[in-house]
Amino acid sequence: MRLFFVFWSFTIGHLNSEFRYVLWLSISFLIYWLGYSGIYHNGIFNQRKEIRDKNVNYVKSKKEEESHPKKINYLKELIEEEKLYLNPDFGLQNLSNKTGLNESYISHVFNKESSTNLTSYINELRITEAKKLLSDSNFKNYTIISIALESGFKSKSSFYTSFKKIMNETPTEYRKKSMS
Repeated sequence: MRLFFVFWSFTIGHLNSEFRYVLWLSISFLIYWLGYSGIYHNGIFNQRKEIRDKNVNYVKSKKEEESHPKKINYLKELIEEEKLYLNPDFGLQNLSNKTGLNESYISHVFNKESSTNLTSYINELRITEAKKLLSDSNFKNYTIISIALESGFKSKSSFYTSFKKIMNETPTEYRKKSMS
């Protein structure tokens, strides 16, 4: 901005009066246009904020009709019945797309009405699936990694970490115990 004023003061003496007049009008127009744009955009911003507030209140009142326990049961049944947890990329966004519910709402319902969050719940289901496969004699010739991937985990490390956290033993130890 300072550079503009220095340039203005330097060139003002060297310009003819007609050009100064056009320049003065252009700058005046620019200032008025910037002011109008700021007021206009501020008005739009305020309107958008009001719409969001009203929409949130509308969504809240609509969702309060359906209690959270009913929603958590619906979400869990959907995940388990359709075995959505077997998809390694399954998460909050996928569940939101599938149900049409807001991601933050789903997260809120899980955190409030369930003993675990969605990620932990999905990992528990995956571990349950892996335990079935690890203890089944029909799958004794399959590697633990292939069972982990088939259970919905993306990697060996995430499987081992989750399994150890939930079961307090490694998958190999669990397999040995269940096969004997």
